Amino acid sequence: MFYYFRTVIIYLILFIGLSFGIQYGFHAYFTPEKGQKTNSTDGSLSLQDALARLEQFQKPKQTRSGLFLAGMIAQNRRDWSQSWQNFSALTQNEENNPDILLRSMTLALGNGDFDHAINLANTIQDNYLDTDNIDTKGEAYAFVRLFLTLNHIKNQDYDSATNALNSMNKDGALYMLSNPIITTWIAAETNPDAINTNTKQLNSAQIYYKSLAADYAGQKDKALTLVQSIDDPLFKIINMDSLVSLYLRYDEGEKAIDLLNTALDRFSNNKHYQDTLSVLENTPESYKTENYAIYHKGGVNKALSMVFNGFAGAMLAENATDSALLFARMSQYLDKDYVPALLMIGDIFQYYDQNDRAITIYAKIPFDNSSYDDVISKKSDLFIKEEQFQNALDIIDIALEKKPDHAQFHYQKGNILRSMKDYSASIVSYNRAEELGTNQDGELAQDLWPLYYARAISYELSDQWDRAEQDLMTALDKFPNSPLVLNYLGYAYADRNIHLDKAKQYISMAVMAAPNDPYITDSMGWILYRMGEYESALKYLERAIKMRPYHMVINDHLGDVYWKLGRKLEAHYMWKRAYDYYDPNDEEQARMIDVTKRKLKEGL
Repeated sequence: MFYYFRTVIIYLILFIGLSFGIQYGFHAYFTPEKGQKTNSTDGSLSLQDALARLEQFQKPKQTRSGLFLAGMIAQNRRDWSQSWQNFSALTQNEENNPDILLRSMTLALGNGDFDHAINLANTIQDNYLDTDNIDTKGEAYAFVRLFLTLNHIKNQDYDSATNALNSMNKDGALYMLSNPIITTWIAAETNPDAINTNTKQLNSAQIYYKSLAADYAGQKDKALTLVQSIDDPLFKIINMDSLVSLYLRYDEGEKAIDLLNTALDRFSNNKHYQDTLSVLENTPESYKTENYAIYHKGGVNKALSMVFNGFAGAMLAENATDSALLFARMSQYLDKDYVPALLMIGDIFQYYDQNDRAITIYAKIPFDNSSYDDVISKKSDLFIKEEQFQNALDIIDIALEKKPDHAQFHYQKGNILRSMKDYSASIVSYNRAEELGTNQDGELAQDLWPLYYARAISYELSDQWDRAEQDLMTALDKFPNSPLVLNYLGYAYADRNIHLDKAKQYISMAVMAAPNDPYITDSMGWILYRMGEYESALKYLERAIKMRPYHMVINDHLGDVYWKLGRKLEAHYMWKRAYDYYDPNDEEQARMIDVTKRKLKEGL
């Protein structure tokens, strides 16, 4: 038990300390804490907003200070490409400034410009790491040494890789994290007998990657000894397929079965574990190893690509997105086709709303990869977000040519067509998805349950309310606490002035689930207005207008309440605002605009 807690503590210290060190070293200026987006809600300008505002009014000139400022503004926005362009221009005259070189190297790496990143790392190595010019013991400079280590490994120069690794600060988190794994994998390529089974002060991940190195080097007994020394059952379950594959390669089928039974004790409904166990118990000869379970068998570059993407995942779990991107890029550097790294990079770009870059990364995922289906949905969602509807439709149609009976693709096509306001066609796609995704017992696959809500919107917007209500009730049965479903159904009742008690119940539940949502707050005000509770309605609508002051519908609703309370001048003012902020592309607003015009002339 003590060993387990010691391992966990070491693991947390390594990753949290490493995350802090890398984040702090690379983003010491103008950077929001922990890679989070920042938005000021108190009326004041955050530093990020101020810098963005400054950029709007004055484009920095091509001077040292101008390039630095522009680079920092772009970096603050997590625009790695633009920031790297500015620092790249800056470094042409700044080879004597190690801080500029270091920042430029990390930006080049984060941007995926590996050639420039290596050149800059070599410049730092030649001018600073082998000299006494500056103190280079910090984690940021250890990162340079680590990147150079990987460069030597990629070029099969293992002696230089070992020297670069050993030049790192032995007490630093980067060295403590990476050294046991990299050293073992170098041994797997150069001297397999040197692989040892020492696990002192190693966490489960480090032991696991050591075992894979022994497996790759053909050191059967050492691989099994290392695997058996992993004492974290959850870690074993997470890496189930790889460990089962390893056991079976060494005729240890009983150990594989024991591991699966342990997993099923904790996750009894996991179909993958159930199916795998059934195969091993009944027809073990038919067991098929997944490609990712033996990815390390491709050699040191592929193995370390997997390792560094694992490091990236740990960083992402700590919300250190910048560090996660850098480690994922190192994974991509070692193996440009490693899909999990590409997915992580794309997801990070998507998180920062750099949708074009995310789409470009997702496009690298091959059709025969198991993640392809998910990537198609991600790409189409991004195109929808960018209102590039035809592009979204094109990639779904191409996917459907390859997999015409794929229910999820038909569902996604329905979403695209609904965004294009072709409601009849979207309903056809949703119906096809429902048909293909329903099993013999008449149950729709769980991952397709959102179809009911999506199709209800298409029905409602094409004046088929009875069918819309039916789908909304089904969606509510599947997602009883969903504020989206509760609000849509309750608002639809309120708008039609029907089932007002039910509407109030549904919207009250939605408000509890999402108290700061302006549209749900507006819905609560609207249902109270419909019920004649004008004073109560006013509180909700005035709160909603503070959150969304330029939304036509909320302004219109507030105007109605003011009128009922005898505040007619304020009512006219709000209706005029509603008219001014009218969005003709919004279906609901298009239905309301004529009534708003009439109220401006005649009142209620």
